[in-house]
Amino acid sequence: MTQNPSSQGGYDLAPDDPAPHADAGASGTGSPEVSGGAAPGAAPEPSEGVPVARPASAPKGRINAPGVLSGFDEDADFERDPEVQAALESADPKTRRKAARDREAALADPSKWWTQPGFPGLRLAAVTAGCLAVTGAVLAGVNAPDAPIWRALFLFYQNVLHVGTGMLAVLLAAVMSARRINEPLLAAARVGVAVGAFYIGYALNITLLPGKFEELVVGVMGYVLVLLLMFRLPRYELGVMAIAHASFWVLVEIGWVLIRQIPSTGSAS
Repeated sequence: MTQNPSSQGGYDLAPDDPAPHADAGASGTGSPEVSGGAAPGAAPEPSEGVPVARPASAPKGRINAPGVLSGFDEDADFERDPEVQAALESADPKTRRKAARDREAALADPSKWWTQPGFPGLRLAAVTAGCLAVTGAVLAGVNAPDAPIWRALFLFYQNVLHVGTGMLAVLLAAVMSARRINEPLLAAARVGVAVGAFYIGYALNITLLPGKFEELVVGVMGYVLVLLLMFRLPRYELGVMAIAHASFWVLVEIGWVLIRQIPSTGSAS
């Protein structure tokens, strides 16, 4: 580029070798275009990275939305998610209803019952259990070496007590076998029949061996036989019930032995 002084005392800034234009010959005018292809009078395109001035006629921006902290509850609890809490509360009734339906379905399925229908019914089983308990108490009083009335009452008390421990054994066996106690009163009456059969054998006076070993064996045999006839369940359920009931019986007997070891008032220590 050369600098030629003009007649006005300035300099003529003209390129030494102007670039030819492709459309100069086609148009026939021969007038060169502005470099970059911009038409005369048009606004120049902004270059990359160069900020463009905002036109004066452009509307100004305005934010009409409320503030970020407007309506903020300062006492809000951030330790629990309200949506999660609502979901849990809404799911809780469904869970309870599903559990209730499962229990109803189990009670409606005879294969899940603990007490099977049929012989004997509630009235017959209760009357039989009562008669066996009284018979065992009478035998205990007749075969007692001393204090027959007190021994008879004590055996009757033990009979009633172990009907209760038998129901605990039924509950334990039902839970372990996923069965439902559909008729608890009938189950208690049938347990009473089995316990009465045991104490009739236990109240006998067999003198083959010293002690109560033979009577205990006869009582256990009567208990197991009646248990099989009363409940008619698989061996697992009846086995769990019998073992649990026998364990409770042993615990109670240990308590009676410990009580006998306590000296009475006024006796020599």
